[in-house]
Amino acid sequence: MSPGPTCEQKTWHVHPTVVPALSILLLMCGSLGFARESCEERALHSESSMRIEDLGQWEPLDAQTLLVWASHSSRAHLLRLRKPLAGLMDTDVVALIDGDHDELISPCGHDALMVDEDAAEIISIEYLSEQRTAELDKRGSPSLEL
Repeated sequence: MSPGPTCEQKTWHVHPTVVPALSILLLMCGSLGFARESCEERALHSESSMRIEDLGQWEPLDAQTLLVWASHSSRAHLLRLRKPLAGLMDTDVVALIDGDHDELISPCGHDALMVDEDAAEIISIEYLSEQRTAELDKRGSPSLEL
């Protein structure tokens, strides 16, 4: 089985700045700096974070949930958002907001996805088995363009 969705090529766009309203929300929802570091360490060790440079294909399951493949991987990560994003099911480009500029996406309250001007915080990332990836990938799994 090879990784990735069967639809047209979808792309990532790393947003250069955090949307001001989202920044305020993330600061209000965050905790002290040492607690954030602890969350990010746990996310890194539990495979619930991804390096931005490794992001490959992605496929929305609904307006609040995506499958995301790391480049060269047949196993996907299940990424959940705090709220549904209007247009997620129809777009080919999503903007990634790396709120803490650490070049990782994690569910620690800093990072978000944006479609057009609508943004949603990433609240969980789960690394799936190949079997669970296949069950959720309704469109099949063609090879990635490398």
